[in-house]
Amino acid sequence: MRAFIAIELDLAAKKKISSLQQELKNLSCDVKWVDSDNLHLTLKFLGQVPEEQTDQICSVLEKMAKEKTPYSIALDCIGAFPNPRNPKVIWVGTRKQNQQTQNIFNQIEEDLSHLGIPREEKDFSCHITLGRSRNTLKCQRIASGVEKLDKKILENPIEFTVQKITLFESKLSKEGPAYRQLKAAHLKTA
Repeated sequence: MRAFIAIELDLAAKKKISSLQQELKNLSCDVKWVDSDNLHLTLKFLGQVPEEQTDQICSVLEKMAKEKTPYSIALDCIGAFPNPRNPKVIWVGTRKQNQQTQNIFNQIEEDLSHLGIPREEKDFSCHITLGRSRNTLKCQRIASGVEKLDKKILENPIEFTVQKITLFESKLSKEGPAYRQLKAAHLKTA
């Protein structure tokens, strides 16, 4: 199955992010926007994983979650990869790397490497994908929209509490991806 590990967002954060998306949608660019129900912060995309390996992955997440406590993330910037003038992926994220999220990512990388799952080649980036450009030439207006919203979100960051780390299955279809929660590993409470 196709799977990934992510941090889920609460409803309030999803609503605020959806309003940012709406402002960008109003620019009428050729972008496939992420459905608000599917907004999440990816920690690790696993790709195709044998079903029998999911139990091992769940065990890794459970063990790690028992060692971590809930914490907050403040989304305070918006941008695009590789850059706003050539927007392939539009995202909302953090200006400074969130150390707790970085630590969770590092531990997941280390623990899953023992299961034979390759490490990421790129550095971790604490962000939530808002949409993917279908045609970057038709998305030049995104740069000005991103710049305007970046100032707005810096003044009013979107905060949410990380309570669990979740393993999802992702099924692709013409309508877009559908995510199914396989396991939620809740962070320990005091």
